Amino acid sequence: MDIVHVGKRKYTCDTCGGSYKCRDTINRHKRLHAKECNFPCNVCDKNFIDKTELKVHMRVHTGERPFSCHLCDRRFRIRVHLSYHLQRHDNVKQTCKVCGKEFINSESLRIHSFRHKGIMPYMCLICDYGSAKRNYFVTHMLHKHGITMTDDELFAMFKANTGRSPRVKLAKELEIMEKNSINLN
Repeated sequence: MDIVHVGKRKYTCDTCGGSYKCRDTINRHKRLHAKECNFPCNVCDKNFIDKTELKVHMRVHTGERPFSCHLCDRRFRIRVHLSYHLQRHDNVKQTCKVCGKEFINSESLRIHSFRHKGIMPYMCLICDYGSAKRNYFVTHMLHKHGITMTDDELFAMFKANTGRSPRVKLAKELEIMEKNSINLN
């Protein structure tokens, strides 16, 4: 009940601070930090935790889309993407608990929720521009200010503004970042 309907995230990663709903999910996440990805893709340089993830990833290379919508011609690589698509056919909306505004998907709701918190994950230090989307922020910095930011700088900004990690960093990467910040101080 707590996991599905309430969405409590009671498990926290001691490496990056990310929070998760269930024990299995955090254990899988921790394996990414430990780089326990023993299933390499034979087409690109990515590695995966288990055979199932590798199988799903291979659909990127093969173009396979095994999940089809019975209401239209759309096909999907991942079953959950079909589920989200079917919700759109049913006109299911995601509702903001703060203001009641409705959104067509959970990603739009997540981006909207940053406005209630008063800070965006990516905030320009030169002007008052803020964005929940990394690529929009990167484009803003380049075109408006001629500045290119590193992945580590963007990671640190997101973490500082949200308290969460935008992506999984390997334990070694986190150690290097920590050493660099100690050296700067």
